[in-house]
Amino acid sequence: MLRSTVAARHILVHEQPRERPYPERDIPEFFSHSAQFVAALEWLRSRHFRVYILRGEALASTHEVNPAKPVSDAIIKLHNRTVANVTAGLNMALTPASRDDEQLLLDSGVMNTGLSERVMLSGAADAIWRAE
Repeated sequence: MLRSTVAARHILVHEQPRERPYPERDIPEFFSHSAQFVAALEWLRSRHFRVYILRGEALASTHEVNPAKPVSDAIIKLHNRTVANVTAGLNMALTPASRDDEQLLLDSGVMNTGLSERVMLSGAADAIWRAE
């Protein structure tokens, strides 16, 4: 189910279809996975793990989007607003990734090629938030 949730999210965000890419019966599962994601964030925070979240401005780099079909400003704004609302609801603050965060992320190998290249060229502050 997680795979189909991620696939539906990808289709909704990047392809903006006219019809739903999922059956209506899957909606309760989407909420369940969202609740699990929130629980995971809370678990990470309770154990003092660093939590990094992609900024909307880095969606195109991360997903290696075709330059002929760029991510729209509306999608970037919706992504950022969603992240801001969720983190605020969890009483978490968002700050741009610092140079120390940037080095940690570059050394870790957790970023894909597109995001890693963007961070190496422009820094992490405009691509990634740290949530605390």
